[in-house]
This record gives sequence, structure tokens and C-alpha cells, in this order.
Amino acid sequence: MKKLTALLIAALVLSIAFIAAPVSVYAAEDEMTVLYAYVPDSWENPRAWAWGPRGDAFPAWPGGEMQADPNNPGWYFIHLPSDKTGALVSADVGDGREQTTDFPFDGTPIWVTIHTYDNMEYTHEQQTEGDLPVPITMVIMYAQIPDNWETPRAWAWGPRGDAFAAWPGGEMQADPNNPGWYFIHLPSDKTGALVSADVGDGREQTSDFPFDGTPIWITVNAYDDMEYTSEQLTTGEFPVYVPTEAAPEAFQLIDAIVVYAYIPEGWEAPGIWAWGPRGNAFDEWPGGSMSPDANNPGWYYAFLPADKTGVIINANDGEAQTGNMDFAGLPLWVTINDYEGEDFEYTNVQQTEGDVPTREAFEFGEPEEEDRPDVGYITVRAFVPDTWENPGVWAWNDDYGNVFPGWPGQPFTEMDGDWHVMELPAWMNEIIINAAGVQTDDMEVEMGEDLWIIVMGYRHSYVFNEAVDPRDLAALGIEEPQRVEVVFGPIDDGEDEAPAPVVEDDDSGAPVVLIAVISAAVVAVLGVGVFMITKKKKQQ
Repeated sequence: MKKLTALLIAALVLSIAFIAAPVSVYAAEDEMTVLYAYVPDSWENPRAWAWGPRGDAFPAWPGGEMQADPNNPGWYFIHLPSDKTGALVSADVGDGREQTTDFPFDGTPIWVTIHTYDNMEYTHEQQTEGDLPVPITMVIMYAQIPDNWETPRAWAWGPRGDAFAAWPGGEMQADPNNPGWYFIHLPSDKTGALVSADVGDGREQTSDFPFDGTPIWITVNAYDDMEYTSEQLTTGEFPVYVPTEAAPEAFQLIDAIVVYAYIPEGWEAPGIWAWGPRGNAFDEWPGGSMSPDANNPGWYYAFLPADKTGVIINANDGEAQTGNMDFAGLPLWVTINDYEGEDFEYTNVQQTEGDVPTREAFEFGEPEEEDRPDVGYITVRAFVPDTWENPGVWAWNDDYGNVFPGWPGQPFTEMDGDWHVMELPAWMNEIIINAAGVQTDDMEVEMGEDLWIIVMGYRHSYVFNEAVDPRDLAALGIEEPQRVEVVFGPIDDGEDEAPAPVVEDDDSGAPVVLIAVISAAVVAVLGVGVFMITKKKKQQ
């Protein structure tokens, strides 16, 4: 009850703060300062560009998109790194783009009033009402889970909505320096979270716990038994935050992280292979080549984008290789002890002497449409429960992006008998059927195959690649869902036990006592007849 109360209080406080002050999201750890701009009516989609001794604030012109301040009509804002020394504002005007002249930026809040591109004023005296916008940072959450929990994911929510587009949320990564611990970064404005994982043929989840925008460690003993604390329970530095989705610009910069390997005799031309949520680091196996370190004989190194989550070292054109290794966006040293690559160890503790080499950041972006294979379309048919209103589809492929620009996708608009019907690009290989407040799990499907999907309820669906009759479940080997009637009422404490019902037998006249057989465990809660816990997606 105390946890629930704390969560509600936190949500209320942040809700009030949201009404008073808007926010902007920035993943970097630099100190950030707000820039406000009042733009002419003809200026659309204003953006800011800034620079300083350490380089530009954004990887590509025209820079970062400014957000409208709902509390101050006509004003737009953005947060800039405080080390920048100059800035300008630009916007779409007709078929072109106009921009202001440069103005100084000294790391303190600034207000710029733009009349025309060559007529503006700037001041450090606040021109807007209310509190200044607060930048949202990404905060680490750790979870230690039971041995039978696989593929743990985090779900989080707050006054401004959920942290992830679809249940069960973001995948947590294993921390190679802290066995048994998994981590993920969450937006600091979220106020509650939970952890779930695959267990056997189903999925289990913890109860909700409060999240206050500071690092948190969760110890999960079972789905209904967990502890949480803000006291650090892991050792070493935190893994760096790496965005899992491309920025709205044409490309974004991803830190380059060095990986070292000490190779055994017989290994020639060592290479490196790596992968992550946005695809492989290299186009084809055996990946990128590694360079010898002249200051550390026997050691070779290469650089990986920090968003990769797994790595393999190989040699001899891929004929010899190690097993998979976790990669957490931190420098890595791998020692390989045998030719087969079966005996190896890896650590984030430096094993070489001297300075670690560095290189410029990698440039990455979302897959371009022209990179998607031209394989035509498939037909998706979905049979959903009568209670599902306005069902729709969300579909994607990790290599080629999302089919639709935003969640929850597109609603079905056609019917074929009992089936809702839609055509989708044949390159998609994962799909969700959803409706108002409900959805299926992620369903992996074969590319290029037509689909018949029978949805029995939340997390209860079947996929076929040939025509089936959704009304004849027995022929498909599907059991009809059981319906249980639950009656709520006061608990009988046993003190005034009511007599058992008595029925006269027609033949003998002997009384027959009707005995109610109660199976499974009964949890007694004062004032409640039945208390049911349904593990499902957190509904906001």
C-alpha cells in the first residue's frame, strides 16, 4: 500500500509539473541550457543550430527541432549543450528556408524574438511565463532475475505516456561485468515501471514499482516477490546510453568503442563480427578486420558502434571463431587461449599497456526506403473477438523499419466474411494485432507468406499460412477458451456457518448434502469474496 501511495504521489507531482513546464528530450550527459525563439507566423518547423570549441551541437543541418511551448503561444524552445558559444534559428518559409544571423550563446537561458530573418532581438531576461522547460535524461535501471526468466523486458509509464510503443516494452541487456544482472535506460520523467520475462510457454511480470528518475536496482526472486533500492548493487561503471531508434535527422552519431583481442598461434588475419537491435555492424561475415597494436604484441583491435550488444572474434577467413560475447558499449578485452576458440575470456578491465586508441563516431540512420527489398505484398487476415473494437495492425522488420509511421499502425478497413483483411509489404516479418486498449504479443512470421491469424484474446493467438475456418476450432486443434463465473461477496469467517443445503431424495426421502468442492489455493482478503490477479500489460 505504501508503494502504491508513493507512486500515486509521484505521478501527481509530475503531472502538476507538466502543466507548468514543458520538456525536451536529450540523451547526452552534458549540462543543457534552454533556448527560446518567438518566430513570425510564416515560419514553420523552426530548428536551432549551435556550435562551440568542441564542435557542432547536431550532426547535420538544419539542426535540432524546436518544440512549441503550450503555455506560451508563439514561443518554441530547445535545450542546447552549455559549452556552445554561438547559435542561429531557421525555419521553413514557403518553398525555401530562412535563418537568422548568428547570435552569441553563453550557456545561460536566452530568448530570441524574430521579426524577419534579418531583424531579431535577443536577451537573457525571461520573456515567457511559468517555469522553464526541463530536459529529460535517460536513467539506468538494473534487474537481477531468476534463472528460469529469459529475455527480460522493462515497461514504464508516466504522466506523458508510456516509455515504449508496445508491450512488453524494451529489451534489457545482460551486464557482462555483473552476471545475473540486466539493464536498460528509461526516460527520467517516468513514474512507474515493471519487469517481465519469458518463463516456459508464457510470460511472467513483477508488480509495479515506483521510478523517480534516478538509478534503481530490482532484485526479482519470483513474479510476486521482489525488492528495489536506489543503493548501487552492481560493480563498475554504468553502461553508456545508446539510442535504439534513429534520430529524426538524416543520420546520427554513435560512439566508437574499442575492442581488443589476444589471439592464439595459427590465427591469421583476425576479424570481428557484431550485432545489435539495429542490425549487424558489418555487411557480411566474417565482418571487419582487426589491426595489430605495435605497443602490445599479440593484441589486435577494432572499433564497434556503441549500440551493438553482441560480438564474435574470428580468424582465417572465419574458419576459427569464439562463441558469442555480450557487448555493453564499453571497451572490451578478449583473450583467446586455444585455436578452436572454445577457451576464451573477456573483460572491460584494460589488459593492454598505454593509451587506448580512439576514432571518430560512426554515422547511423534508419534504413532508407530504397534499401527495402521489392518483394510485393501479402494479405493479412485476422479473426478477432467480438469485444475488440476497431482492430488494426502494427508490423515491422528490424532490418527495414516499421511499415507504418507510428503506433498503433493502421485499422482494418475491409472484411472478407469473418476475417478483417489488409495488404502489407511482404518484407515485414513481425506483426501485432491490436484494438482499443488490447493487443496480441509480437508474432514472428515468414516473409512473403499470406497470413490467417485467429485472435482468441490477449496473448492468445494462432498464426496460419493457409486458409482455415475460425469457427471450427476443434479441427485446428484449438481448445475453446474456458469461461469462469466469478461472484464477489463478503468472506464467511466460519463463526456463523450456514447449514449445508438439504435436498429430499425422490425415492428414499433420505437427505442428500450438496458438497461444494473447492480446488486450488484460496486467498482470503477481508471484505472481498475473490481476489484475482491477472498478469497483463500495464494499462494507463
